[in-house]
Amino acid sequence: MFTLIMAAALAGFDSQFTTWPGGRLAALSLVFDDGRNDHRDIADPELTARGLVGTFALIPGASWATKGPQFQIVASHGHELANHTMLHQTCKIQTAEEDAAIPPPNTNFHSLEELAADCVTALGLIDAIQARQTVAFVYPGGSNETQTRAVIAQHHLCARLSTSGIHINPPSPTDLMQLQPLYVGGAQPTVSDWCDFADVDDFFDTVLTTLLTDGGWVIEEYHDIECPGYAALNMDAWLGHLDELAAMSPVVWVGGMGDVARYTLERDAAMITVLDEGASFVTLSVDDGLPDGLYDLPLTVETIVPSAWGSVSVAGGGGALPHIRIGDVVRFDTPPDGQPILIGVNEWCGECMCGPEEPTLCAEQDEDSDGDLDLYDFHLLQLRTVP
Repeated sequence: MFTLIMAAALAGFDSQFTTWPGGRLAALSLVFDDGRNDHRDIADPELTARGLVGTFALIPGASWATKGPQFQIVASHGHELANHTMLHQTCKIQTAEEDAAIPPPNTNFHSLEELAADCVTALGLIDAIQARQTVAFVYPGGSNETQTRAVIAQHHLCARLSTSGIHINPPSPTDLMQLQPLYVGGAQPTVSDWCDFADVDDFFDTVLTTLLTDGGWVIEEYHDIECPGYAALNMDAWLGHLDELAAMSPVVWVGGMGDVARYTLERDAAMITVLDEGASFVTLSVDDGLPDGLYDLPLTVETIVPSAWGSVSVAGGGGALPHIRIGDVVRFDTPPDGQPILIGVNEWCGECMCGPEEPTLCAEQDEDSDGDLDLYDFHLLQLRTVP
């Protein structure tokens, strides 16, 4: 099932955002809790070798002098780091006396102010070892309450729970602070034997079949990877799952949890506007109205163009934009920052901007002075003339 979200009916050029980047059918995030050694030694190299992105939820208050540099290397491979609190404290507010009845280390926070300070400290440490701002949070033990979610939301774009079963989040979750996981591993009774290849392989097949049918967003939750271990699973079956995800990259987006949240927020906020149009071109803008420094993922846009146009080019952001044409639909990626985007036929000069009677005007429109009058010149001209 291929679901698209309509942006607007646009003055002869219908345009829409694809639900997931590149027109993919579904999204999946691989999230690894607690900063465990298996994540550094197994998950990072196996994902990196396949071009897959993982999200690693860290506890920076524990062994950070060692863990910090190790996971800085993990982040340098293109993976995402997330906040799991400084010391794995569950996100409920209880008194010190109530805490005393809970076996360590699963203590709670004693005030909302303490939780907020914990977020600031943890995010400062994690931000220092990855290139992009940390936006994802994972609740230790999955525990939270309304008041603590509100604090987490002040410092993060999304947060994940921890529950058993196969859960698929919709493309536009109603609450990004309560994302449902797909708990993977031996601590959950989802399959009869997590260390058995056939059982685990069947489980992953069911997950992918359900995901492609649903078209939503699965967030796989991991702890230890290799049996024996906490919530571990059969290694061969897991590696087979990664191989399958890599092969399915044209239809399933394997993205960091924070990036998938970014994309959904940008996509649902963005608008497409026609700035100008002619017989063989249209100029659009895509703007989500969100801070560009934080919301920095390109959105995938599909625009219907006349069949008679034949070969087209797309330009924006100071250069040509890669695109594909599927029938009368032109698909391309663009940052939702409001900059003009030009779609037009490749041989536009003689058709729309200048003709034989205007050779001087044509020469003046060689905007980049490369001796060729092409779509990029037209785009530069638009940047100068569109209000």
